[in-house]
Amino acid sequence: MSDKEMAQELLTIRKLFSDIQLCPKCRMPIVKTEGCNKMSCGNCGQLLCFRCGRAISGYDHFWRCRVQCGGGEAEEGLLDPDSPWVAAAEAESRLEAAATAVAAGLGYRAEDGHGEKEDEIRDNQQRQEDELMALEAIYGDDLVVFENKGRLRYFQIYIRYDVADGVNVCAKLSAPNASTRDVPSFDDSEHDYGPDEFSYTCNFEYLPPLILTCLLPKSYPSKDSPSFAVTAKWMDGPYVSQLCEMLDTIWAELSGQEVVYKWVEWLRNSSRSYLWIDGSMTLGSDIATHNTDNRAIP
Repeated sequence: MSDKEMAQELLTIRKLFSDIQLCPKCRMPIVKTEGCNKMSCGNCGQLLCFRCGRAISGYDHFWRCRVQCGGGEAEEGLLDPDSPWVAAAEAESRLEAAATAVAAGLGYRAEDGHGEKEDEIRDNQQRQEDELMALEAIYGDDLVVFENKGRLRYFQIYIRYDVADGVNVCAKLSAPNASTRDVPSFDDSEHDYGPDEFSYTCNFEYLPPLILTCLLPKSYPSKDSPSFAVTAKWMDGPYVSQLCEMLDTIWAELSGQEVVYKWVEWLRNSSRSYLWIDGSMTLGSDIATHNTDNRAIP
């Protein structure tokens, strides 16, 4: 199987499992191809909300849970492995708010008499220019520089995982409040999953890339870190959020220094061992145990 075929298979599995829900009564897997989120199980007739998996009696549920379940859904296609910069628009929308916040923060400090001095801003600009030139020399075509946003430098770096030794990815689907015990998965391997859970495990020697998008404020690197977003369309949101949290930690340790290279190399070389145990990664709804960081784009 080629690298492109492996990437497409992983993205297909990710999309497939996001399109399946289990009936809360009989545990029959249900796939939605069109229509609203009020579904009826073809096996037992139970009504359910496809968004949250709960049993319902009618449309009242969608009025009570308008934020989570009542909104419309846009159709979402698979990430094309041949289009690495597909995340640009989505990352840009996340960073626009960050740029506004940075500008407001700089204005606040200036009013208090603590704004950046002109020579400090010039020094930061020179350091940013030097850093970006070094990044372009190191990463070549894997880095793209966009038009400045609000006179701030704005770019993306395409980060490839080296998984020549292979990585096991287990896609798991479970019913709400499922209990836990050992059951066989689809591939006959053993996992500590409950009786109402289904899993599919496969080994990949290639993974789609991560995409790091950065916006450099005028106060970087002397005071503030780059604003950033991390895109990984094949990961669950909490995994991507953990990556964002680790980038914050690295900046805290290197505050006042150029940090983008350190971020990229950590993502490339260390994030796998940080997220995955024994070279394995699990995808599925049960992974979402805490709120997703707004900078994470799964």
